[in-house]
Amino acid sequence: MYQTNQLKLPGFNASSRLVLLRMLEKFGIGTRRLCQETHLRAEDVDNLNFELPMEDFEALLLRSLRLSGRPDLLLRYGQEFSLASLGVLGYAFMCCEKLADVLELLIRYHRLLSPECEVRLSMETEQVRLSLNKGLLGRKVKSIDSEIFFSAAVTVFQSLVPVAEGTFSLEFSYPPPAYGDTYRELFGEEITFQSDANCMRFPASLLDEPLQFANPVMKQLYLQQCETLLQRVDHGRFSHRVQQVLLEQPGVFPGIEQAAARLRVGSRTLRRRLAAEHTSYKKLVQQVRCQLAEEYLRESPLSIQEIADMLGYSDVANFRRAFIAWKGISPAQYRRL
Repeated sequence: MYQTNQLKLPGFNASSRLVLLRMLEKFGIGTRRLCQETHLRAEDVDNLNFELPMEDFEALLLRSLRLSGRPDLLLRYGQEFSLASLGVLGYAFMCCEKLADVLELLIRYHRLLSPECEVRLSMETEQVRLSLNKGLLGRKVKSIDSEIFFSAAVTVFQSLVPVAEGTFSLEFSYPPPAYGDTYRELFGEEITFQSDANCMRFPASLLDEPLQFANPVMKQLYLQQCETLLQRVDHGRFSHRVQQVLLEQPGVFPGIEQAAARLRVGSRTLRRRLAAEHTSYKKLVQQVRCQLAEEYLRESPLSIQEIADMLGYSDVANFRRAFIAWKGISPAQYRRL
């Protein structure tokens, strides 16, 4: 039965985090080892009520890749998702009458997957196009986002509607990885890389397929809870609002007094609100620095020295130490991913 305390995590909910931890156990990787070389504590990561920011979750995913030695780990992780691991949204999906209703809920509540996430749906002749326009873990869609989202989407859809091999065709904006065989195993042969979008297509005829667990009464109950959670995402998180202020002028980080003034609250109130969300202004500045560093490393030709200067670091060594603390790998290693 659904428990409300499983949905306090912004983005990936606690049960989805546990899916990752259980998968890593198969490789002999425990939570304590996973959290080494990060600022996270194993007891917090194991705690269902601990709100883990998406930046920290990404750090754990990157560290999981390194520790497991499996470059296809995130595809496999997405494959482990179930309706139950999506929490109340997954239960709402299960209670829908047909797949069209599921997609309608996905578009309406996709930010419950992640506050940054943006999913779009469009019709193309006799096909449906589901695209990931903003990432699960940040504003840009990266391979780490697409691998998790689309492997999970295909797995969840197949659990709702029996489909034949070759039903789904996938497009990805990045070059084919060395582990392309895993892509073909999960998605079939209809895969295009270096596309201008990250999306999946399937026949429009699937939209009217009836779902076996349809329950309109329970669906309404779950939707009420989805609405409550969405309001919390939109209005209740001062940490997200602070991040938006910090991103208005990338590389310019105002003090907490100035940020509080922008949000029309006192600095003491802002500190108190952020503490209630298990974070601080200093930590949010570091997270935004990390996010910008990632974007610059992936999307720009800037040197690491130039990126360090833009983010306000006195020298490259300090930037490198900070980045390793965030991601568990150096800026140069991250750029090569």
